[in-house]
Amino acid sequence: GRLDWGQFEPVFLPPYSPDLNPIERLWLIIKAEWFSDFVAKTKDHLIERLDQAILWAMERGQANSKTCRIKDKL
Repeated sequence: GRLDWGQFEPVFLPPYSPDLNPIERLWLIIKAEWFSDFVAKTKDHLIERLDQAILWAMERGQANSKTCRIKDKL
């Protein structure tokens, strides 16, 4: 059957839509800063690096707000 969306109309997004999914922009920055020239020798080495990258991203505060802001007009 069909779903009753009420006043809402579903909008299906393309599989990769960074303008509509702002976290994608943050992941690109993390990748560039922490993983562009990184090769993990072990699983623990990878987890350690990922921990550092996430803590770094958490400390960016206002910069993340700007990076992940949804633009008024696409």
